[in-house]
Amino acid sequence: MNDPRTGECRYVGKADNPFVRFKKHLHSTKKTPVSCWIRSLLSQGLTPHMDLLDEVPVSQWGFWEREYIRVFRAVRVPLLNLSEGGEGLGSGENNPRFGKKNSAQANEKNRKAHLGKSVSPEAREKISASKKGKRLSSEVCAKMSASHMGKPWSELRRARFEARKET
Repeated sequence: MNDPRTGECRYVGKADNPFVRFKKHLHSTKKTPVSCWIRSLLSQGLTPHMDLLDEVPVSQWGFWEREYIRVFRAVRVPLLNLSEGGEGLGSGENNPRFGKKNSAQANEKNRKAHLGKSVSPEAREKISASKKGKRLSSEVCAKMSASHMGKPWSELRRARFEARKET
């Protein structure tokens, strides 16, 4: 991720899905240097830029993450990375859960743990206020549209659609 003001690289990290990983960074509540930097940018109405450095085989991601961090630091790029890289679980053979699925019992336990939990009205209002006036890119709109293709409409969604048609 690069600083939008200077173009300088501030963080190097591996991602199976860069778009999703970038969004997670933007919404992180952790107190890491990179999260604090991103929050400071967001508070100024800025967003870090994400550049894809390289695509590497899953089996080699740890080596390449460490190598990029090492090279950037060698040329005095002020990275916010806390570690030398390569130790995350990722999706390759370094991840002990790679290729494994949850058991039916584990899925049921997770479902029950989240059953009935919802976002408070105050939190919903804050989320709504933070999104007002922001436009989604055509790429995001296309991805969202594709994810809804073929899914049946809920009664609430159908009612909202009908209400919009009438106005």
